[in-house]
Amino acid sequence: MSRMPCNYCKTDWKDGVYEVHIPTREDPEFNMAYYRIIVKVLPELDMETAKQESQKLQASLNPPMGYKDSELIVLVSPKLKKRGFLRAFKHVKRPGFLTGLFVTKVPEIAFKRLLTVLKNFFQRRIAKLLERLEVRPWHLDYKEDTLYYINDVTYIIEHFSHGIACTVKCFSHCLSWFVGKIRSVKHEIGVQNMIKLSFRPLREMPKRDQFRVLEALQVQVNGHG
Repeated sequence: MSRMPCNYCKTDWKDGVYEVHIPTREDPEFNMAYYRIIVKVLPELDMETAKQESQKLQASLNPPMGYKDSELIVLVSPKLKKRGFLRAFKHVKRPGFLTGLFVTKVPEIAFKRLLTVLKNFFQRRIAKLLERLEVRPWHLDYKEDTLYYINDVTYIIEHFSHGIACTVKCFSHCLSWFVGKIRSVKHEIGVQNMIKLSFRPLREMPKRDQFRVLEALQVQVNGHG
C-alpha cells in the first residue's frame, strides 16, 4: 500500500477513453512497475487511424509513481473506415507492448475479446515467472488463476523472493477476475442470441400480424405491471 497508495485509473467519457495501471512488481529504484491498459472507442477505424491513435495514447493520462514495463492499447470501433484487414501490432519494439484492434457492433463481443487478450497475457507472464523459478506444475497442484488461494505458493515462491511472490499473486488474482468476467460475458451473449432467435418467427410474419403480436405482448406486460 505504501508503494501504491491509490488506484491509477482514468475515465474520459467525452473522448471514449479508459485507462488503468496494474502493478506488476516492486522496483527499488523507481518504486513500482505497471502494466498499462488503455481503451478508446472510435466511430470508424482503419490501419492509418490505428497507428495515429496508438501514438497519441502512449502518454499516460494519470501517471503512477513508477514506470510501465508493459502496455496494451486497445482501439474499438463498430465499423471499418474502408475495406481492408486490421491486425494487432507492436507499437514499441519490446515484449509486452501491443496495440489491439477490435471492430464489432456488439459491445459484449468487444469486451470478450479484450478480456481474452488480457487473460492470455497474464497466463504467459505467470508461466514465465514460474519457469524462471524452476517451479513446474507437478511441484504445485495449481491452475494459474487460483495460485493466490494456495498457501504453498507463499512458502515455495517466497523462498526465492517476497517481491516475486507478490507479483505472482497479483497476476493470479487478475487472471481469476478475467476468467470470471469472460464466463459472464459469454453467458450474456448466449442470452442475447436466444432472444434474437425467439424473435425470428415474428420477423417472418406479415407486418399486420407482427403488430397484433406486439400489441398482445404489450397488454400482457401492462397487466403484470
